[in-house]
Amino acid sequence: TYGGNPVVCAAANAVIDTLDEAFLAQVTQRSDALAAALHEKLKDKQGFVHVRHLGMLIGIEFDHDLSALVQQALEAGLLINVTQQNTIRLLPPLNISEQDSDILVEKLAALLP
Repeated sequence: TYGGNPVVCAAANAVIDTLDEAFLAQVTQRSDALAAALHEKLKDKQGFVHVRHLGMLIGIEFDHDLSALVQQALEAGLLINVTQQNTIRLLPPLNISEQDSDILVEKLAALLP
């Protein structure tokens, strides 16, 4: 997020100016692929419900409390959030590489029983 002072507003405008249709199409493609990979890798995990996403905002819902997973993920090199105690929220960068997406899926899957 950006603060409201003139310097960060100029930075925010510069970021917005770089977002063209080709880049946004790539984000959509990468987010769809990441969501599909997460679903495939996690569908047999205990309590898995579903993966939902809008762009790179990804939610992975389970039917049990995952609060302890935040610290475990941090120790494994992942920065995640758990909302409503049962939903893993991921916010990877818009320009995440395919290789980094694969690493994310593998590391997250390894943390879940």
